[in-house]
Amino acid sequence: LAARSKLDLLIANRVYRTHSLLRRTLSTAYNTLVNLFFRTGLRDHQAGFKVLSRRAAEIILVRRTRTNGLAYDTEVIVWAKKHGLRYRAINVVWREQRAGSTIPPLRALITMFADLIMLRLLTLARKYVALQKLVVGRIIELSNIHTIGQEFMTVIRASELKKHLLDLLRRLYIVVAFHRR
Repeated sequence: LAARSKLDLLIANRVYRTHSLLRRTLSTAYNTLVNLFFRTGLRDHQAGFKVLSRRAAEIILVRRTRTNGLAYDTEVIVWAKKHGLRYRAINVVWREQRAGSTIPPLRALITMFADLIMLRLLTLARKYVALQKLVVGRIIELSNIHTIGQEFMTVIRASELKKHLLDLLRRLYIVVAFHRR
């Protein structure tokens, strides 16, 4: 379907879910917030089922995604939109194979909100927040002293105020998600 439609990203839209009222309410609020921040036009940003073209995978998965948390699926969609990739949602019936969520709703809400704020800051114009990729290590073949790979670290260039906000969000995320201070 994705190849025939010349789409870069095919996204599941779960039309039938057997979640609790609280989880459905939180999901609706989250998806509304995502649409306010990023204007994706989608109703479901959290479904784990996605099909990516090779081009989309190279742009989004290799070069762009930063989170491996609860907002990962949202981040994939946001970067697709930001890079002008063609995407479409298809309705699916989604049945969970496990009973209930293993993450407390309040913790999930706070960590996902922090991820959204971080993603919003990263998608703003480069004059506000910019990512810089730095080489922090090299893999060198000793037989001919030839570099065969590199390790990178991404740093954020931003104003002092935004750096403090990002640091505050990072600390909040760690405290809530991992119960650490």
